[in-house]
Amino acid sequence: MAEEPRDVRRIFREGTLIEKALQEGARLALETHRRAGLPLVIWRDGRTVWVTPDEFERILNARPASS
Repeated sequence: MAEEPRDVRRIFREGTLIEKALQEGARLALETHRRAGLPLVIWRDGRTVWVTPDEFERILNARPASS
């Protein structure tokens, strides 16, 4: 079965698919770093900070996963 073509202008106008993709990408980056035990640099309160793997669980729980 052929997939329906997507209206790129509508996707950009609505932004929903873009927002979900960005959220999922951020969640996957956090999860990858947590599993590897590596810190991650994030933007917090107007500056860049290192987030340790110990903080990842709290961050992942605070951000809803994409559906």
